[in-house]
Amino acid sequence: MSDEGLAIYPNPFEDVIRIQTTEKLDRIKLFDSQGRWLAVEQRKIKNGYSLEVARLAAGVYVLDVVYSGRTKSFKVIKE
Repeated sequence: MSDEGLAIYPNPFEDVIRIQTTEKLDRIKLFDSQGRWLAVEQRKIKNGYSLEVARLAAGVYVLDVVYSGRTKSFKVIKE
């Protein structure tokens, strides 16, 4: 899925979520279905970031990405 210069993939995901962007991201947060923030390892990669999410249970999550003073939320699904 993509939104104004951001691409979040794969969705659904298994072990890694990738965020492709040309923007500098201020913050990346992942929340479970009850709104609890989940600490996940973030790595800077070429043209974006990767989140290590292998330890998460299958289900629906919300990924908040903050950049350029805006917050974009994406629904992501762990298989």
